[in-house]
Amino acid sequence: MLTYLFGAALTALPILAVAALLWLSDRVHERRRARYARQIALTDAIHRELGAVAAPMVSRRRAGGWRVTMAAPLDSPAMVGALVRIADRVSRPWGGSGAAPVEIVLTPGWAGRSPAATGSAGTRHAAMGAAPLATSAR
Repeated sequence: MLTYLFGAALTALPILAVAALLWLSDRVHERRRARYARQIALTDAIHRELGAVAAPMVSRRRAGGWRVTMAAPLDSPAMVGALVRIADRVSRPWGGSGAAPVEIVLTPGWAGRSPAATGSAGTRHAAMGAAPLATSAR
C-alpha cells in the first residue's frame, strides 16, 4: 500500500510542478500587463493635458505600491506641478484605500529644448545624471 502511494505521489509530482510553473508564469504576465496598463493610462493623461512633455515609467516598489519615474523640466515649476498633479490624479485609484502610497520620482529633463538644440549627447547624459527628486503622492 505504501509503495502504491509513493508511486502515485511520484507520478503526480511532475504534473504539480508544471501546474505551479504555469500559475507562476500567469501571475508574472498579469503583473506585467497591469504595469503596462497603468503606464499607458498615465502617459495618455499627460499627453492629453500637456502634450508630449514627459514619458513616465511605472514600476512596482519592493515595499508595495507603485513608483512613477519621469523626466521633467525642473526649471519650470508650473510644468512640474502639472505633471505631479496629473500623476497623482491618475494613480489615486491604483491601490485603493489603505494601500501603499505612489512614489513619484522626477529627474531633470530637457526643459522644452530638443536634444539637437542643446549640443552633443554627452551634455544630455551629464544633465540626466543629477540626483532624482522624489515625492510620495497621498
